[in-house]
Amino acid sequence: MRTNKSLLLLGAILVVMVLSAPAFSQEAVQPLVPGLTLEKVPGGFVVRNVVEGSLPHASGLLPGDFIKAVDFRPADTLSTQEVLDEILVLPESHGSILLSIKRSNRNLLIRLKQPVTFEGQEAFLEADTSLRIHWQACEETWLDIRQKVASRSPIPKETFDMAFNTFMDSRNALASVEVPKVIPEKTRTTLLKARSHLTRAANLSLLAIRALEDDLSKGKTLTEATMIKNFPNDPNWDEDWILKFESLPGGFNSFYRQMLSERGKGLALLMEAQQLMKEYR
Repeated sequence: MRTNKSLLLLGAILVVMVLSAPAFSQEAVQPLVPGLTLEKVPGGFVVRNVVEGSLPHASGLLPGDFIKAVDFRPADTLSTQEVLDEILVLPESHGSILLSIKRSNRNLLIRLKQPVTFEGQEAFLEADTSLRIHWQACEETWLDIRQKVASRSPIPKETFDMAFNTFMDSRNALASVEVPKVIPEKTRTTLLKARSHLTRAANLSLLAIRALEDDLSKGKTLTEATMIKNFPNDPNWDEDWILKFESLPGGFNSFYRQMLSERGKGLALLMEAQQLMKEYR
């Protein structure tokens, strides 16, 4: 009888232990080390193992490499865990870490890069294309207006109203372009800045077109020298070019010059974002 009671008591204890034990999850068994085994030695770290297919392996790090510096910080001032932590937070950082290594008798620089997924590449392309398309509507409208003004014939009010509506629609569309978080952080920040500048350029276009309408209604004209100037298509155009617009009507002159400045900054940032994406490939 005592034996049966003992067995019952032991069974109850085992049930409690099983029920109270923490459940295993896939996350709990994920390796903490990102495919890399390091050994701390005098002067830095020796790479003991690199897992095939891991980020360090894809970036070109090999067993036997001697790490002398991590992002220009002497490796002998860092702990092993600090180096591994740097690699673990790559997705949330700027996306890369520069390692100064010695391999055999050669000194090399290896950049550990967080690869961009196909989803991230598609998201970037969609955002970049949307920003360019919406701004292109503004640019084409300005070219049309400039050609009409150059003809020196009266411009109907409807023309200015249509331009105003185009700029307003473009401004709203630019401001609403989504820049997803799956894009690398540095590239995403650059795209957000580009969106901001182009949105301001469209907003200044609203003010400029009404100012031009008002100036022309008062008999002011654009000079021939101004009208033969092409609308700058290169975002790296010399900003001194803007100063040549001193002969433009008063209100329009100010708004149009500000618009050109914002436009140039926005397009330059789009080019910078494209270059950043190439570095992740």
